[in-house]
Amino acid sequence: MQVGFVDFEVRYLRAVAPMFRKLSQLLKDVQAEMGKVTWPTRDELTSSTVIVLVVSLALALFIFIADLFLTYVMKNLVLI
Repeated sequence: MQVGFVDFEVRYLRAVAPMFRKLSQLLKDVQAEMGKVTWPTRDELTSSTVIVLVVSLALALFIFIADLFLTYVMKNLVLI
């Protein structure tokens, strides 16, 4: 009985060990790549955030006005 268990354990470790080595290598590679990243400055981040917010609000306003117009058309002109 014990021999079978030891054999299973050895096969399991042989199968799992490469997975942990690959995971370890992946984490090392991620750390190395993160060191190469050029992070935005505070001013760049602020200006990009403002641009995203302004464009989002403009798009929301456009969709709101288009919805009002199409609602008016459907109620007053098409469904008479």
